[in-house]
Amino acid sequence: MFRYCNLTFRIMLISIIIFSNKLAFCRDQTTIKPLQNRITAELHFAQELLKVHPQHASSWQKLIDEAVSIIDRHTADQNNFLKDVLRAERILEPIGKVAKTYTIHCVGHAHIDMNWTWSWPETVAVTNDTFTTVLKLMDEFKDFHFSQSQAAVYSLIREHNPILFEQIKKRVAQGRWEINAAQWVEGDKNMASGESIARHLLYSREFMKENFNLDPEDMPLCWEPDTFGHAYTIPTILSKGGVKRYYAGRCGYGVEADKQYGNIPRVFWWEGSDGSRLLFFYAFDMYNGLINTATADLFLSFVRKTGLKDWMHVYGVGDHGGGPTRQDILRCIEMNSWPIYPNFKMTTANRYFDIIEKKENQFPVVKGELNFEFTGCYTSQSEIKKFTRYADSGLKSAETAATLANIVADCDWPFDRFKNAWINTLFGHFHDILPGSGVRWTREYQSGLFQKTAAITGIISTNSLRQVARTIDTSFAQAADPLAPLSPMQTVIGAGAGIGSEFGHISSAAHWAGTVQPIIIFNPTMIARSELAKVRIWDQASNIDDFRNLDFVVETPDNQTLPAQKLGSGESWGHLYTDLVFPVRVGSMGYSSYSIKQTSGDKSKKSQPAQVGNYEIANEFLKVSVVPCSGTIKSLIIVETGYELAIPSDPLAAIEYIVEKPGQMSAWTIHEPLKRLSPLKLISIRKNLQGQYLRSIDAVLQINDSVINVTYSLGDSQPWLNIDISTFWLERGSDQIGTPKLRIQFPLAVKNAKGTYEIPFGSIERNMNNGQEVPAINWADVTGLLNDSNDIAGCLLLNDCKNGHSVDNSTLRLTLLRSSYSPDPLPEAGEHTMHLALLPHSGTLSPAAMTKFGMVFNQALQVINTDVHKGKFPPQSGDLVSVSAENIVVADLKRSEDGSSLIMRFFEAAGKDTLVEITPDPVYFGSILQARQ
Repeated sequence: MFRYCNLTFRIMLISIIIFSNKLAFCRDQTTIKPLQNRITAELHFAQELLKVHPQHASSWQKLIDEAVSIIDRHTADQNNFLKDVLRAERILEPIGKVAKTYTIHCVGHAHIDMNWTWSWPETVAVTNDTFTTVLKLMDEFKDFHFSQSQAAVYSLIREHNPILFEQIKKRVAQGRWEINAAQWVEGDKNMASGESIARHLLYSREFMKENFNLDPEDMPLCWEPDTFGHAYTIPTILSKGGVKRYYAGRCGYGVEADKQYGNIPRVFWWEGSDGSRLLFFYAFDMYNGLINTATADLFLSFVRKTGLKDWMHVYGVGDHGGGPTRQDILRCIEMNSWPIYPNFKMTTANRYFDIIEKKENQFPVVKGELNFEFTGCYTSQSEIKKFTRYADSGLKSAETAATLANIVADCDWPFDRFKNAWINTLFGHFHDILPGSGVRWTREYQSGLFQKTAAITGIISTNSLRQVARTIDTSFAQAADPLAPLSPMQTVIGAGAGIGSEFGHISSAAHWAGTVQPIIIFNPTMIARSELAKVRIWDQASNIDDFRNLDFVVETPDNQTLPAQKLGSGESWGHLYTDLVFPVRVGSMGYSSYSIKQTSGDKSKKSQPAQVGNYEIANEFLKVSVVPCSGTIKSLIIVETGYELAIPSDPLAAIEYIVEKPGQMSAWTIHEPLKRLSPLKLISIRKNLQGQYLRSIDAVLQINDSVINVTYSLGDSQPWLNIDISTFWLERGSDQIGTPKLRIQFPLAVKNAKGTYEIPFGSIERNMNNGQEVPAINWADVTGLLNDSNDIAGCLLLNDCKNGHSVDNSTLRLTLLRSSYSPDPLPEAGEHTMHLALLPHSGTLSPAAMTKFGMVFNQALQVINTDVHKGKFPPQSGDLVSVSAENIVVADLKRSEDGSSLIMRFFEAAGKDTLVEITPDPVYFGSILQARQ
């Protein structure tokens, strides 16, 4: 038994001795491994640096070879290996001196996506946790700096964690936390309007001044690493707001590694059409960077392309926040100590720009847009795009209404309500929200923000214009016979509460009981307009048939009488109504008053519309013929010139059903078509309205389980063909099916066509690129030479909620719906409405005119039901704002944020120097004491 125990003891003793030797070896390896990484990285960097300095090739190569020979003979003994490393570094010292003239400027950052594939509460939590980490790292590492964009993240921290917000303010004051929030969010720069981008500047600057005492010159950098392309006008817009620098990582040209940006310099001056410039740093390594030995390879690539010795490396875990890690910071500190390596310096982005700006003359100049990236995003999640457009248009209209109420009715300007509504809208511009690359959480939250915005703008417009209406004389509408018997219209007070206001429009509510219905029509744009106005008249009669048999006339202040065309009658929430339409003219920012009366006149004496053939409609501008078996347009004639824009064998307005091949990132990427079908199956077609002012044809189409309703209509005084489309869309995409989409196409009878598209505060002509989908805002135009005469002609396509256009040869296409399935499996199921208009022209339509048509199409005339009363202003105005130059477009009119003055924003749309006179009507605006830019 003793001998067994002794043997066991000896085996245990041997095991302990062997294990101890292994521990010693592991300790050596733990020490040696970092040394191996260090000298390997240094030798690699020295070899690559030699390529940058070929004049030293001979001498440096000998030093490198000698150092390699020393390292190659090392053993596992840590002491000897350390000596070998130090000896090799001494040999490489001449290279090290040059290496230390190069610096990698490490900028800590956390890319925080707003609600990308998660909810708003998660976005708040991500931001809160990330900023907590950053502050802890600042406590631990005195040289650590951090740069963060987006006013939205600071706003949410101020709201949800004010204690943390105060800590951030201290670090900002110390210069260790840099704010690069020139925009409210890192937003889309193709589909947002120019006015919206200007508001990003306004409200982010205001927030930073209020909370951090930072002026625009303290934040000259616009930070857009993940934004999907950049419009040509961005340098012009941003430079007006004090931005001088731009950091971005997606500039178009495909999706293949470095090849996609091979033609774009790493640092350059980005020049806008007016000569404004931004110093642009192209982040070819994107964001979410690490700090390791691979960083030096990226740096050398930058050096070879630019000749610069300083490079900015943005590091930190991102998308879902997180930010810099202790490991990153420790590596930065360690690698900075390596003698045969570049300097690693923790700093801020603007300090880096300060360095390279000194070499401004050596950077090339790039002109034009930096597109296209992720072209599927011009259509994905269409509801977000629709609500973004509606919010933008509603805000502009509301600001015009509030301005008018402020100057003529002395109403207070609702500063806070407008700010909240704009910030709600600006949040939705984030580069994963507006482009539609989010999930259900994303669009539901944005839908909620839009509803808040629409409520604000709708009520501001309503209350403002009702107050203005009180100042306008409507006494001309007094009944001729005050003793006449009561009509049903005298009992309608209270009818129509909230009707028509679902998207922030003014409701059709009636608050007047009398024998006539005075109305005032307001123009929210700075463009004089002649078009049809739609008005709803209410009645409490119990008999719908009797109400339907009533006719109405419209009387003007100068005693003219017009018949009103009835569009239809119905019942809503206990009241009966009739919709009327009639022609109006309203001056720029002006108004016109009318009186609507019941009549029992002889219908046979009413003027009738021009008689046209079956499935044809016409007005003074256009004649349209629809194919009865397909619902497409076989003829589109400009009446004045007789130009035919349609090709009978290839009709206009054919809706095409396409299924793209299955593929990754379907929300972002348009894949090759797997299936195409056009025209769609026609279920029915009929002439609908055939009245004096408005004529229409309805077609019903079907694809699978989805029914599509298309209405073509022509109205007097309007040079465009309305195309209204609605559907209950039931097509879904998947990895098995692919991506279904609807697209409408307009093959025009022209050759040598060119496509022009609206961009923020401007327009651009683009190459067709084989029909590649490109972004536009309110309009796109195709102009060329007529096939049969070589005369210039074209068509302007207007829209109220779409962005994805393409031109191939002479065919203009617009994608209506696209059922992508990743990351959102069901982004489009449900009801959709969209409004288009096709405006043929004889080649004389300027970009400014196109832009004005786009504004008119997106900002409807506003109708206020009022009563009969005296007022200090006449019942009709002229132009409240006159603009002398046709190429000048007024984008917005508002009260300044300090309340001291009015702000008018306008831009020149033809690319030429222009002297312009802008004249506010002194009857309404009073005397202008001072005007300044």
